[in-house]
Amino acid sequence: MKKEIIILTKYKKQIEEELKELQNESRPEIIKLLREARALGDLSENAEYQAAKKRQGEIEGRIKVIIATLDVARVVDPKKENKDNIGMGSVVTLKEKNKSKKIVYEIVSTEEVDLLNGKISNMSPIGETLIGHKVGDSIEFNEMTLTVVSID
Repeated sequence: MKKEIIILTKYKKQIEEELKELQNESRPEIIKLLREARALGDLSENAEYQAAKKRQGEIEGRIKVIIATLDVARVVDPKKENKDNIGMGSVVTLKEKNKSKKIVYEIVSTEEVDLLNGKISNMSPIGETLIGHKVGDSIEFNEMTLTVVSID
């Protein structure tokens, strides 16, 4: 049985566009480059051919990953989710007890994680801890006490 993954609607659109570009532009382009490189002769010492084969493998690998992701994905539209509780797609503002600095996280799927921009996975320790909480809730995490200030 395939394991379901949860992705946001905006991520689904993003990877569908990437898939289209890979299948309709990158793949035909790399096939053309391979043909041209083959025409140059000895493939064992042909750097252009080796580079094109490597790139072809990367393109085909990414296509497979996207198709597999879409095949098992359950798509969540944050606009239709309950905004009272933290869930997928929520942008959460937290405040650590006795500190003035606020922390902002967006809860996303594992495929969308971008720690530098505050995007954390729903399956990460902090993501799992936050899911289901409401504004005003105090949460204990890694010896910190966090208060949920807002949910967008």
